[in-house]
Amino acid sequence: MIAEIMITKKDIDVYFKDNYSFLQKIAKYHIFLNKRLINPDELIAEAYLYIINKQEIIENVKDINTYTCKYIMMETKWMNSKNNKISPRNVIEFNDNNNTIDDDTDTDELVELELWYNTQRAKLEIYRTTITKKEDLIFFDVYWNRVRQGLKVSVRQIARHFNITPTASHILIVKMKNDINNYFIGDN
Repeated sequence: MIAEIMITKKDIDVYFKDNYSFLQKIAKYHIFLNKRLINPDELIAEAYLYIINKQEIIENVKDINTYTCKYIMMETKWMNSKNNKISPRNVIEFNDNNNTIDDDTDTDELVELELWYNTQRAKLEIYRTTITKKEDLIFFDVYWNRVRQGLKVSVRQIARHFNITPTASHILIVKMKNDINNYFIGDN
């Protein structure tokens, strides 16, 4: 009989304890990117509760990271999310004395994240210049323009756009992502 692998609450606690500064950077970045007035620590606490509730479907630590980062991203992106609804507990206080926002956002970390983001975008542009086939270039442009615009970028959406099967769309997306990864192997 195969034993079911399941993450325990202790594993989740250890993950959040060990990766708290990383999660703060991610939360602050997405709060900054989506121009939200959410306390990063409260967002991480909500993510923790979310992960505890999803504990049955999480199989390993990598899944904890994936679910947590996606939760933080979506909570800051969606207008109707729990954390984006206006309530006194998650609005950053405004100091009327000197017209500044009181929060513990470390601007160096935000600059570092913005620099990383811009580096990734630059890498995509560099990769784009190496594409020789016209159909590959068109596919690349359509896919990444949809990503930049915040539109849905699913296999089915791309398949509909190009009037191809979802399987062919999936193959093209995987091929493009693998080509990008292989082009920048060793870069961080």
